[in-house]
Amino acid sequence: MSAGEAAIARRGGIPPSRILLHGNYKSPAEIELAATGAVGLTVVDSLGEIDDLEAATGVTGNTIDLMLRLNEHVGLVTNRKVLTTGENAKFGLTPESADEAIDRIASSKRMRLVGMHLHAGSHITDAAVFGVILGHLADIVARHRSAFPTSPVLLDLGGGIAAPYLRSDSTLSPQSVASAIRSTLERLAIERRIGPVRVMLEPGRSLVANAGLLLYSIGVRKRLPVGGEMLALDGGLTDNPRPALYDSQYELLPADNLDRPSDHPFRVFGRMCETDVMLDRALLPEGIAPGEVVVMPTAGAYTYSMSSRYNYLPRPPVLFVKDGEVREVVRRESTEDILSGQKALNAAASWSPKLDRSAT
Repeated sequence: MSAGEAAIARRGGIPPSRILLHGNYKSPAEIELAATGAVGLTVVDSLGEIDDLEAATGVTGNTIDLMLRLNEHVGLVTNRKVLTTGENAKFGLTPESADEAIDRIASSKRMRLVGMHLHAGSHITDAAVFGVILGHLADIVARHRSAFPTSPVLLDLGGGIAAPYLRSDSTLSPQSVASAIRSTLERLAIERRIGPVRVMLEPGRSLVANAGLLLYSIGVRKRLPVGGEMLALDGGLTDNPRPALYDSQYELLPADNLDRPSDHPFRVFGRMCETDVMLDRALLPEGIAPGEVVVMPTAGAYTYSMSSRYNYLPRPPVLFVKDGEVREVVRRESTEDILSGQKALNAAASWSPKLDRSAT
């Protein structure tokens, strides 16, 4: 979580005590959030971060609660671009570095180690992964039990529970994840070894992904040189970069009638100045035409938050719908919004460009 995300959470009524500060690089402003108590827990991601927090709490005089993020292979099979553990991952501390970090925090008067954290990656479809994570975290706490002065010890298993983007996608039920955690606690006798624990999950995407939809208007329908047909929509890379970044797959549905027969294949593009392939193959009604609206389900996570103004396109609004009522929570951007941060140098009174001929 960044300083901006923390501000959004607080504006939404989330108390600081329930905010976890994450990040493989925390800016000075984010270190200050931790040191001033503007967040409840800070998840340490590197040894250098401990020095930053020690210096910052020396100024504020506060004692802050920390968790350490562990980077240890857990056997997760997923897209390499969303795998956050292993030898090529930028996140967390190796077990050896974590041992050093624990000793350093334990010797501090301003930092208190309350737990361990491991987020393996995204799109987890095997509940057993969470059992493996729990075992790794319990092992490192057992080696350093006296360094954790609070009880219960927090064991944060991260997030990554899969959300279904296609109707054929595998998913995990909360019950199956809870069962894997419970059986691991019993099988490894974790509470007998390290005392009371509080197991945490960060289910983010799996909670909100299927609560959101993207609505697009079809702008172009034409034949492709290699055969087949394409559609161009009035959005794309700027409002959902996930297909370009992660080869993510989505479905499209006709907005006017979800039961319309949809068996005609299209290749779907956005409108950006890129190849901007949104979907290699989408099945839609054969007679669908420019001007019609299509729906992209599973857009509640990592769409608006990853959006951009590439090609200087204003971003669309965000609407909440409940019981037939519509509420605008993010307004549609305008060209004036895009220009609001721009400064025209040639119009500035102090701007007097001169050619430096000595360099020619």
